[in-house]
Amino acid sequence: MSTHQVLAWVEKAKTNSKVFSNPVVKVIVCPSFIHIPLLTELSTKLGFYLGSQDISVHTSGSHTGEVAAFQVKDFCRYVIVGHSERSEPLDVVTKKTKLALETGLIPIVCFAQPKDVLTFDEQTMLPVWEDPKNISKNGMYANEPVSNIETTLKEITQHFKTPHSLIYGGSVNPINIEALSKIEYLGGVLVGNASLDFNSFADIIGKL
Repeated sequence: MSTHQVLAWVEKAKTNSKVFSNPVVKVIVCPSFIHIPLLTELSTKLGFYLGSQDISVHTSGSHTGEVAAFQVKDFCRYVIVGHSERSEPLDVVTKKTKLALETGLIPIVCFAQPKDVLTFDEQTMLPVWEDPKNISKNGMYANEPVSNIETTLKEITQHFKTPHSLIYGGSVNPINIEALSKIEYLGGVLVGNASLDFNSFADIIGKL
């Protein structure tokens, strides 16, 4: 999104503040690094949380263009780690998750293969299964049957040491959110393309 588009999103949020008023729905907004400050004041006023889309694998040092966890911590409470679009190996995702926790950030950890969840401690992070069969491309939503999604979510939860809910990421949109929200093992959704349009984002939040 351009800065102009982000500011337009902010204005719509201001006039639709009731979207964020449901006490049982925690909303986390993760803009690009350069746009995070544009939402800081708004997040405080409306009651949603801010997150970063990534952090550097380095704690400090000369790494031009990288944004370290301690820098993100000044603005955000959460950070997305291992998003599928970054195609990062599991060891990098694991290191970033550790850095986030050490810095006081809550990692939103993405993974595609169900067995990969065994690498992480589900009690210290928000686990997100990014369904590889249901990722939107070029703004077009995929259409994975909800029954298939439910089966895999159940399989993943069986790997947890203690009862824990999952976040689902995969073409979440206003059309499929009602069916997704009824899945027993689902604790939330990671909204991608649909979150760029505030009206669509608000529609999804309202159906959770």
